Amino acid sequence: MEFADPAAISILAALIAIVVPGVGSGYAMQKIGELSENILGRNKGKGFFTNALIFSVLAETPTIYGLLIAIIIISQVTKTITAIQSYAFILSALAVAIPGVAAAYSIGLVAQAAIVAIAEKKELFGKTLILAALPEVIAVYGLIVSLLLLMPAGAFGPSKISTMHDVFVLGIAMLIMAISGIIALYIGRVAVNAVKSLLADASTFTQALIIAVLPESIALYALIIAILTLSQGKYI
Repeated sequence: MEFADPAAISILAALIAIVVPGVGSGYAMQKIGELSENILGRNKGKGFFTNALIFSVLAETPTIYGLLIAIIIISQVTKTITAIQSYAFILSALAVAIPGVAAAYSIGLVAQAAIVAIAEKKELFGKTLILAALPEVIAVYGLIVSLLLLMPAGAFGPSKISTMHDVFVLGIAMLIMAISGIIALYIGRVAVNAVKSLLADASTFTQALIIAVLPESIALYALIIAILTLSQGKYI
């Protein structure tokens, strides 16, 4: 089968959507698991294992988003699709994959700090879980753009794209979201320090949360621009 075959390109897109964020989730879950097992041997506190498991599952969610996109793309392979549509599938996969891998890695960083914190003060679980979930919002943004890119590609109805110009416009929307997805790494670093501040003084949660959320606004702006780009081109 030639590389230019639309079905082959679509399958590649599905692999990108799930494998790339999967690498981030796998790494994060490994680190969370290793740390949890080390602490579990010393910490017999009720509920620690369950709490640690929740953090591990949280790190897996960006891959679940990628799996959703992969399933949608694979479902199109049995249809008659054009090369242009398959290129759009690649862009959709990248839109969910790049923010996803960054979010998964960052969730892992925050989760490790949170596990250390709840091992000392189990009452911090709820607050640290909120902080660990902050990078996931970036993955959700990526999922939104990915789904929007699938719409003109014909995944949910008639295709609205037929030229490389269409692919170029979709590519701009993808690039905007993919680059902004890296912000998840910055959110993760700020959130790690927020967890440490909670361990020192739990009353700082509101201030720490606000500071950790601030970088997220940049990704929100990028999401809005990506949506406007697709809207102005009448692709959504």
